[in-house]
Amino acid sequence: SVFSFALILVCLMIARTDLPLKALLWLYIGALSVMGFFYVPASTADLFRIRQMMELFSSMELLPFFRTYAADSSVPTARLLYWLVGKAHIPGLLPALACCISYGCIFYILADSANRRKSSRTDIAVALFFILSAGQFIFVVSNIRTMIAVALVCFCAYRETVVRKYSFWHLILYGFAVTIHTFAFVVLILRLLIPVLNRALPLWKRAATAALVLVFLGG
Repeated sequence: SVFSFALILVCLMIARTDLPLKALLWLYIGALSVMGFFYVPASTADLFRIRQMMELFSSMELLPFFRTYAADSSVPTARLLYWLVGKAHIPGLLPALACCISYGCIFYILADSANRRKSSRTDIAVALFFILSAGQFIFVVSNIRTMIAVALVCFCAYRETVVRKYSFWHLILYGFAVTIHTFAFVVLILRLLIPVLNRALPLWKRAATAALVLVFLGG
């Protein structure tokens, strides 16, 4: 298949050439996004139902749509995204965007981890092959919301716990994630629990974080 050919090709290019790793990964993200753009969902796939929702939403103006379908929804950002893509009348844009965001986050973590561990390019190629061989591509382009939400939370969590970089934009991305799919709450709670389980931190910091988690759950 085209997917398998592209995966093998990029792995060989990483392992056998001196081309910049980031450039190759971005090129591969572009290829995955193109494949996502032309993906035709089965009638039982989530994307098939999402496209039906987009057709419905695109027939409405913003304010009526927002009052009817987004204002009281637990996932208003997802609904707004469907409306925007529906208005563009380019249905393939949604799975392509899901690929770009999801794999952008995954490959950022892969490249940074490899750089920190001083991994060889062969090791990076093998890791990439196993990650992409897990079969999550169909999940990314078909399920859409779950992978985007989880990828955003994992991206921010990695930057905060490993890279040790904190940003106001992380709060915005967390907000996007939990309003795209409620499963992001589960991943976010796990992120908040990391300091609680880190015995290297002072007890008061761990206690304060635990209290924050309880308040979060209670809210």
